[in-house]
Amino acid sequence: MTSAPTPEPGPGASALPVQGVPGVGGPAEQSDRPRVVLIGVPGAGVSTVAELVGNRRGLTVLDTDQVVERELGAPIEDLLVQHGEEKFRAAETRVATGALQRDCVVALGSGTRGVAERLAELAAGGVPIVHLTVTPGVAMRRLGLSGLGAVAPMNPRALWVTMAAERAKAFDVVATHAIDTTTKEPDDVADEVVLFLS
Repeated sequence: MTSAPTPEPGPGASALPVQGVPGVGGPAEQSDRPRVVLIGVPGAGVSTVAELVGNRRGLTVLDTDQVVERELGAPIEDLLVQHGEEKFRAAETRVATGALQRDCVVALGSGTRGVAERLAELAAGGVPIVHLTVTPGVAMRRLGLSGLGAVAPMNPRALWVTMAAERAKAFDVVATHAIDTTTKEPDDVADEVVLFLS
């Protein structure tokens, strides 16, 4: 996957500087828990749907991938190479831990390894943990990788399938709801998520 500039927060995303996000550094207003947590593999629409839900309910959105990118200064796809897995995972866990203590919509990206216990606590306390799923073909199209096949240096579809299978096990343990986004528009998925908040 080619590198892209670090994305700016969308209309519903938090514009807080990194030091203002709990778990990353600096004081920040905290509450006990978020309103909803979205999890899923790349291409499932986690970031897009989180912004739509935030806009619908007038809530701040914290996208943990975006916060980690701002902290470490590179797109997610480059961070493991530039900083190594240990530093990347430590930043990911720190950001996610802080986000899961705020009154907001959390787009957790793909990393739940370091916060699985906290997610289980939130689920037990009634916070919706929504797992967004998608088929490999649609994920490849959404990620702009549908034109790359087995002839590529690394087969992106095969890598995605392996990653998705591994992460699905962790996601299924903590999720309270699941939505297949394969044939749905982001607005329709967001509408379903909002119903979980009612």
